[in-house]
Amino acid sequence: MAVNETYSYGNFMGQILTGVHKNQFSNSEIIGSCFAHENAPDTEVFPSDIANVTFIRCNLDNVKIPAGATLEKCTNLRIKVFDGVDCIVDAQDKKIDTRKHFSSISFWRDL
Repeated sequence: MAVNETYSYGNFMGQILTGVHKNQFSNSEIIGSCFAHENAPDTEVFPSDIANVTFIRCNLDNVKIPAGATLEKCTNLRIKVFDGVDCIVDAQDKKIDTRKHFSSISFWRDL
């Protein structure tokens, strides 16, 4: 599968890409990019009809993963802020854990 040159190794944090044609994503590998959204779990970022996409070492926190997409060594946490503290939440947005002591540098190094 070809590396997606447009969407690999980039910072797309907070962007909504649902209006981008599916061919910009389908049948490709997206490597090392950030698509995370703050305080909004399950944000639809990608076109719903993309197919055969593999995300590798990407930050997909709070992103709704398209059906059929594959994640390899990515993050896809559901995070909301409660009383000024980032918290990992379940499907009902109830706190599971805090990220107060979370170190993204050590996390990515350990992947």
